[in-house]
Amino acid sequence: MCSRWISVTLCTAFSFAVNTTLFSQDKVYLMKEEKPGVISEINEKFIIYKPAGKNQSPVSISADKVQILFNSKGDFLVPARLNYSDPATSARIKDFLSAKTQKRVADEIYTITEAKLEGDIVKEDARLIYLSGTPSTIDKRKVAALIYKNGKHVFYKTLSISKVAEIIYNNNPEEATIKTAPAASNIKSAENTVTTASVAQAEPVQKITESGASEKKEDRSGLFKGEAFQKEFQEKAIRKTRDLNSYLKILCTKSYGFEEHNKAIDQAINLFISEDAKVYVSSANSEEIKNYKIRQYLLRVKSLPYDRVEVEWTKFQYVESFKKGPDGNYFGTVSFEQKFSGFIDGKVVYEDITRKEATVVLKSFKDDKDGQTGEGWDVYLSDIGIVYTQLATSRG
Repeated sequence: MCSRWISVTLCTAFSFAVNTTLFSQDKVYLMKEEKPGVISEINEKFIIYKPAGKNQSPVSISADKVQILFNSKGDFLVPARLNYSDPATSARIKDFLSAKTQKRVADEIYTITEAKLEGDIVKEDARLIYLSGTPSTIDKRKVAALIYKNGKHVFYKTLSISKVAEIIYNNNPEEATIKTAPAASNIKSAENTVTTASVAQAEPVQKITESGASEKKEDRSGLFKGEAFQKEFQEKAIRKTRDLNSYLKILCTKSYGFEEHNKAIDQAINLFISEDAKVYVSSANSEEIKNYKIRQYLLRVKSLPYDRVEVEWTKFQYVESFKKGPDGNYFGTVSFEQKFSGFIDGKVVYEDITRKEATVVLKSFKDDKDGQTGEGWDVYLSDIGIVYTQLATSRG
């Protein structure tokens, strides 16, 4: 094991094979990278963790982009396989976050042939792992991952992170989760899943059967066919996101009266799928991340303790195409950058830049026209999460 406490010579001898350093065993694994840090919250939309190092602020990541999570005890969770509607899952997550896993009785070796071997590792060198039983040695080129009985783990470069996560899960389904979520047949990657919300922010979308809307054909991923259809509603989603920014500017302008502010709040709420939609907020000066339902959030914006507030949203882009969710609606994601400036006595006293992602929902409705009932579609905003927040370095 290449720990920071082991000699540099030994670490160097087999570091070529290892994709993971061991000084921090709490990790969030994405498709192509790993994020060392202590995980503090897990739900169907996002994962929050505090990066390793001093004075680091919590960071959130869309749950559907996470392949596997590890804590300091070698316990792991695969977010895409969790059934969040099962009460037992909450207990499972709680145990993971508190690292209450019982001590492992053996070292676990996961091979590139998708097998799991258990035993006592006697020693390791640059090429081999030596075991006390049979087989007595294993070539590291055939190893995908190790979970040591002391809780430490190693991923090797032999396979992708997503594949390693799949192998570990398939060999320990009862340990990774209480119950497999319906229709989740493999580890989801960032390329083939859709976010619905997060503090950086999304809910894994399960593949489902064809709906009755035969005129809207879907492919196997639940994605509507037709670039024209996608583009029309993606552009509308961005327009509605811009509209929300316009209403925020009204709320931030104290020269507008009570009536104008209330009208702006009502108009802003009409952009959302429901009043239960949440907006996540953070500060570059605090590690805390809070969330508020949309009406509560708008009222707070109106009453911020500054003489003047500027909120500017720029750099809009569509991150995810619309894909079908388990409720029959279609979900996508709009990304944008927010610049917040608070003024007192004409001077900026606080200013930050936050990268945000807004979940957008494409919802069908009955359209009665000329005495005939058809199907129409409209797009609404849902949860607005945070990718990162940082102090602004300059004005303009």
